[in-house]
Amino acid sequence: MRVFFIQNGLVDRETHYFDETAVFQEAFGRRGIGFRPYIGTRAAADIVSELGAVPCFPLASDATLPCEPGLEELHEFLRKGDAFAMACRRLEQDGVGAEDLVIVAFSSEAEMHGMAGWLRTLAKGKRPRVAFVFHNPDFRWPVRDGQVVADGRYHRYAWLEMAEAVGEGRFHVWATTETLGRVLGKMMGHRCGWLPLAKVYPTDEELDRWIAETGPWPRVDLAIMGQYRPEKGGDLIPRVLAAVSQARPGVSIAIQVRSEEDADTLRKVMAPIAGRLDLRLHAGSLERPAYVSLLASADVILCPYRPRRYAMRASGIFVEALAFGKPVVVPNGSWMMEQLAAGFGAGISFAEYTTASVARAVVAALDQREPLLRAAESHRLRWRKHQHVDAALDELLRHFGEG
Repeated sequence: MRVFFIQNGLVDRETHYFDETAVFQEAFGRRGIGFRPYIGTRAAADIVSELGAVPCFPLASDATLPCEPGLEELHEFLRKGDAFAMACRRLEQDGVGAEDLVIVAFSSEAEMHGMAGWLRTLAKGKRPRVAFVFHNPDFRWPVRDGQVVADGRYHRYAWLEMAEAVGEGRFHVWATTETLGRVLGKMMGHRCGWLPLAKVYPTDEELDRWIAETGPWPRVDLAIMGQYRPEKGGDLIPRVLAAVSQARPGVSIAIQVRSEEDADTLRKVMAPIAGRLDLRLHAGSLERPAYVSLLASADVILCPYRPRRYAMRASGIFVEALAFGKPVVVPNGSWMMEQLAAGFGAGISFAEYTTASVARAVVAALDQREPLLRAAESHRLRWRKHQHVDAALDELLRHFGEG
């Protein structure tokens, strides 16, 4: 068996696509399983070279395609699916066959439709097995009384197409949160599995070496990691920090932003309260050792995310915060809060996506940091086993009888 790994959104190092692909590649390699990634056509040359990847997919799963109002869902299902099917033909040049496994690492119903279309062009004895991994819900799904009420007709249709193309036992759908899996299963009329995120963690000795090599970073009270964008609280953060610094003058805060331009903009916005807090900005993506060292330097990790965007969606930053024994501040009604309620990690939730609510939760977490740190530390090893690439591989291989 070989793994043909489709990460059609991978074009740079700024998102989780690159790290996820590299982690899967290393993990399958440790088990002696051949692995080749197929990525976005606009991928940077250094990424293509480093991963030994084939850049052949023109559209990411979450790409937006303009069309007439009211036809968006149908248009994307057909156009993305057709483009995906055409790009899959590149796998034929590498001899993909019936004993191989194709993993669509960031799936939607359009990729399922496109995959079925491509498979139908192959001789039945040469059609590979397929794993679809869903990370995100469709944020256009209507919600009533906290429940998704979308009819899921395209998901159901795509599932039926796949069943016709390869048979029910030769493909499966997974989601990276249990909640999303239940919704997808209801839409498709068949059970959807749960798959952990593809994460690996340094040993304590490796972490000490990384910290020594990259700094070490000065300790901070609070850190906000990852991409600085609206769904992750970018519009709320300046006001939250103003409120926190007023309640706890001298608070030290590290924030990772996307670019120097974003850093300059945030410095200007925060200038009126610069004397009340110690603000440290880090622009752009960080190499893995530097990123982990920065995370390790913080007492509390703030995830000021919009609750509806993360109700059924996992957060890599949250996963890593718990894995390194860090208390978190997260939105109520989110997947992250579900994990805390299930006994993983430690933290405090904010009830509403407002400046006052988030700031109160941050101040409470800072004031309670010592017991929260002890609780978070006590859970980290169990969490690392729960959210680890090896657990993901075990699930994938077991399902297809390769475990």
